[in-house]
Amino acid sequence: MADTDLMENRKGFTLMEVLIVISILGILSTMLLPTYSKLYETYILRTTAIKVKGLLNLGQELSIDESRRYCIEIINDKFRLREQDILGKTIDTIILDKRIKILPGSDYEVVYNRDGTSSFARFILGNTHGERTDIEVSIGTGRVRIINRY
Repeated sequence: MADTDLMENRKGFTLMEVLIVISILGILSTMLLPTYSKLYETYILRTTAIKVKGLLNLGQELSIDESRRYCIEIINDKFRLREQDILGKTIDTIILDKRIKILPGSDYEVVYNRDGTSSFARFILGNTHGERTDIEVSIGTGRVRIINRY
C-alpha cells in the first residue's frame, strides 16, 4: 500500500528523464549550428553590400550637390569615400568584417564627376561559405545595383 501512495503523489521528473531531454536538445543544437552560422554570414554579406551601396549613393549625391569629383576606393579591407582632389579629405569609411573578402575581378575605384555621372564599376564581395554579392555602378547614371549570388 505504501508503494502505491508514493507513485500517486509523485511530482516532478526523475534524473533519467531530465538527462534524456538535455541530450536530445544537445543533439538538435549541434545539427542546427552550421545552418545558423551560414545564415549569419549571409546576413553580414547582405548588410555590407547595402552599406557600400549607401556609400556609393552618398558619393554621387555629394558630387551633384557640391559640383566636385568624389571617388569611392578600396584600400585593403576598407571602402573609402573621399574628394578626388590631391589631398582631398576623407568623408566616410566602411571597414569590412573579417569574414567578408573583396574577390578578384573587382574594380578598385569609381569616380563620380561634378554632375553625378560615373564610369562602370563592379565590386565583388564574398564570404567564407563561397557566397558572393556583386555591386555594380552603371555607366553615366551612376545607378547602384546589388546582385546576390548564393
